Amino acid sequence: MANEDLISGGTASIATGSKAVTGQNVSWARVMEGDFFGAHVGLAIPIEAVSGGTITLAFPWPGASQTDAPYAIQQKGDVTRFQERIRLLVEGLTTIDAAVAAAVEEELADFVGSAPELLRSLADFAAAIGNDPNFAATIFAQLGFRLRVDTDQGLSPAQMQRGRANLGLDKVSNLAPGEYPVSSLQASAIAAAVATEASARSAAIAQLVGSAPEFLDTFAEIAAAIGNNPNFLTTILTALGLRLRVDAPQGLSAEQKLQGKTNLGLDTLEVDIEALEDEVVLLDGKIKDEETFRKQDVAGLQGAILEEATTRQTTDNEHHARIVAAEGIFARLMAAFGASVDAIRMLKEAKYRRSGIDAATIDAAGRLFFGWRRRDSVMVVGGEGVETNSWRLIEDHRFRRSGMIAAVVDRGGRLISGLRQRDQTYVLPARALEVGATTRIDSGAKFARSGIAAAVVDQSGRLIRGQDVAARRERLGAAGVATRYQAWDGLNPASLSRSGYIKATVNEDRRVIDAVKTSGVGIVNGREVAVPSEAWKDYVVYTKMVGGFQHVFSERRETGVRLQLSRSGTENANPRFEPDGSVVWEQLTDDFGRVLWTSAADSVTTRRVFPMIEMLGAGDSLVEANYGAQLATLAGIPYRNIGRSGATSANVATRLGGRRMRLASVTGFIPASGSVEVDSLDGLGVLSFYGDASVSNVPGSWAGVPGTLSWDKPTRKITFARTTDGAAVVVRGGIPFEPLIVENGTGAALPDLLQRILVFGFGRNDMENYLRIFANLQAVVAAIPTIAKHWVFVLPMPSKSEVLGNWAGYQSYLALKALCLAAYPNNTFDMLGHFLTQANGTTADQAAVAAGYPPPSLMESDEIHPNALGRTAEANGLYNHLNAKGYF
Repeated sequence: MANEDLISGGTASIATGSKAVTGQNVSWARVMEGDFFGAHVGLAIPIEAVSGGTITLAFPWPGASQTDAPYAIQQKGDVTRFQERIRLLVEGLTTIDAAVAAAVEEELADFVGSAPELLRSLADFAAAIGNDPNFAATIFAQLGFRLRVDTDQGLSPAQMQRGRANLGLDKVSNLAPGEYPVSSLQASAIAAAVATEASARSAAIAQLVGSAPEFLDTFAEIAAAIGNNPNFLTTILTALGLRLRVDAPQGLSAEQKLQGKTNLGLDTLEVDIEALEDEVVLLDGKIKDEETFRKQDVAGLQGAILEEATTRQTTDNEHHARIVAAEGIFARLMAAFGASVDAIRMLKEAKYRRSGIDAATIDAAGRLFFGWRRRDSVMVVGGEGVETNSWRLIEDHRFRRSGMIAAVVDRGGRLISGLRQRDQTYVLPARALEVGATTRIDSGAKFARSGIAAAVVDQSGRLIRGQDVAARRERLGAAGVATRYQAWDGLNPASLSRSGYIKATVNEDRRVIDAVKTSGVGIVNGREVAVPSEAWKDYVVYTKMVGGFQHVFSERRETGVRLQLSRSGTENANPRFEPDGSVVWEQLTDDFGRVLWTSAADSVTTRRVFPMIEMLGAGDSLVEANYGAQLATLAGIPYRNIGRSGATSANVATRLGGRRMRLASVTGFIPASGSVEVDSLDGLGVLSFYGDASVSNVPGSWAGVPGTLSWDKPTRKITFARTTDGAAVVVRGGIPFEPLIVENGTGAALPDLLQRILVFGFGRNDMENYLRIFANLQAVVAAIPTIAKHWVFVLPMPSKSEVLGNWAGYQSYLALKALCLAAYPNNTFDMLGHFLTQANGTTADQAAVAAGYPPPSLMESDEIHPNALGRTAEANGLYNHLNAKGYF
């Protein structure tokens, strides 16, 4: 092979001792700084710069001068360039790492400073202040409830009363006569009631709104907690020193004592007080018993209390109703999801409060089911955070017309999922797949990894039907049977004209999934249902001669509007309505006889329901033998044969597009005429025959040039020869050879028909490697270019001597048989097993049955190829197998 790293097109000129190289008829777009000039004379001078057709060398040219002469530039390998760049990056990163480490160390030292050993981390600080993110507010709030002795405090009457009680002065009052305060018992009862009511309301609000503090996980939160006060401890100690103690003597000054009395409202005290139970003592020296006091103006006070209690009870009832309603909604939602929600935990979750979501449903692990964000009226669905505009759910006219009672749509108004009430059906996106309301829609990790955008699964999570967006395929069943979207649109490209179906969806084995019959019966999930249609009441269909051809027309009875449904230039007959309202008729053709066409009655949506056109046999000499003619007679459709004697599984796979055969010219180009030696990057490919035998003149094209390939085993050389002369073609790297598939007998190129029944038979000529045969079978099946793949693989048969002898290939045959039957049970035909059922009563045939080799009555003398009786047995066996699959 030529060295692909050399650039030598055109010529170049350079003088001895010069750095400038001038090119003639060159293309140096691939030349880069660091490549080497001079490989043509064994030199390697680094290239410093390239500009158009001029190269500047890093050093003067030491060789002889040359003018308009051949040259060669050696390209520096991509790996070498990559390694140099990696080295530079690593050196740079090392420098950066050192600088970053030093800077971080310095910043940490400044940050920690001289803090004590026990307070050198955020965790230490948080623990020291009781993990309270509002520590400063908490401390100052508590100080507000302590009696000051240094300044006027402005306490409320209730606070004064509490302070007096703590000092044992709760029976003392300095109100003027006639101001009648509430007794201590009433005051205590009212205070207790209000405290209880306030506590209940606070608990309800805390539960509903979520008042749990967040963790102290940043320095900003620590600073906020202590009021951003760098002298916080001093401030706290000073404030505490000015508060009245109740646990020990305090040693207050006269001024501080006087200020304390003033703050308690005792600055006008005129008499000593002796606590009297159930009595009110006034500071004017008069004492009134409880009964006398209660009668004075207590009615007005009780009225005010009753009014306030009524107002607060009404508010409480409203809060309670909302809480109960919310709990009921949570319960119903979670029952629908088959999960439970800890509503209290949800509302207190710090992560939830930071999310900006105002209302949410989450599971017990804190994962989001869905939520609502008030600031932009957006619904958030699922753990991936799919966002939808909530207003679209009720205002979009398409949603109102859809019959959905609940739906989730994306920002473009496209359906994510919905529920239709009238038939209790879930509707999934894009293709509007519909499933019963009880069917589980899986969202587990396995489903997320599958690449399926929308799916219906069973109760155990197994796939029923799904959409693979990347591959543009829909998948059926747990095995992931794939079919292109078009196959779901009604008419399948198969022999429906003989099946009795107008529309059908089938799997790869032609098993009907759902369909509409001409008899007026539909098949849905394997059960027959009536498919009524009223189209025949509104339209009439008929044929009329137009332009020398019979055409199909539909005409609306009320208006007389007429549409031509059949295509121009075609002959048509027998139009009729089908149960689903479509119009079906026959088109008469010279090639295929009568073919069905269909269209809607009120619009020209003409579609062809074409039959299976032909069968194709591909493989080795066992396929090349002419059982195909008998099979065609039995099936009533043509059979083409491209079997090749001696062909290996690699040969067949390459011819059918399952394998590539990439070639590289040893000279770097295809000459203008004649041949060139090539190297194959993928083995012998279409040149692969039994024993690697030599082969010549295999037709095809390479790099767009028609020609033939030949393989010479003694010299182990592959040659490509042009069919016609033309311009030389430069080829770089490996370019696939495209074999020309020709039919046996006629030698004509195989027509490009998309819809065929494929009969594969190969492996006999490389039986020792069953894994390679199976891999090539998989490749061939994957390369079938049709919507529905209709095929059968005929297992090769071992000979009598191979079964009875110690042939390694027989064990490989058994392994291949087991693999194929496990992977493709409905598409593998065991020809040997069929032959054993066709044995006659002779001793020789019965011995073959007992030992498990082909019966001699059906085989040629070579024990490998079937004779005339054997070929008839092959044709009958294959016809029965294919017919049972619904192919005919």
